[in-house]
Amino acid sequence: MKLLNIYIACIFRMHQKNLNKDVPYISTLLSIWLVCLFFVVDCGVILRKTWGIDIIPNFPDMSKGVQYMVGVPILLLTFGLMSFFIHRKDIEDTAATLTKRTCQIGKCCHFCIIIVELCILFVFVQK
Repeated sequence: MKLLNIYIACIFRMHQKNLNKDVPYISTLLSIWLVCLFFVVDCGVILRKTWGIDIIPNFPDMSKGVQYMVGVPILLLTFGLMSFFIHRKDIEDTAATLTKRTCQIGKCCHFCIIIVELCILFVFVQK
């Protein structure tokens, strides 16, 4: 759990110094949400391609508007749960204690995780 807090604090510090420095908490939550979304999609694609198990529902008979109306509440619910469990004050306290080296390692890990998830996705989608 401590490693996860450090990872989140590194992302928070990264967002404090970028173009979106006015809203680093929201940017941090969105970054974590996207990493989790990539992970769920990767697991779904791997399970579908290897064992034929479909965990991501596909409704081809639904229109795009209905799909968005189903997806937006799920997005808001998961984002709300993340903001409930990941408190801004805790992130700021942890980010204040991090060294520059730790932040660089955390940023590198964040980008490596995203690259690995995208590579897994591309490899299994092409099969």
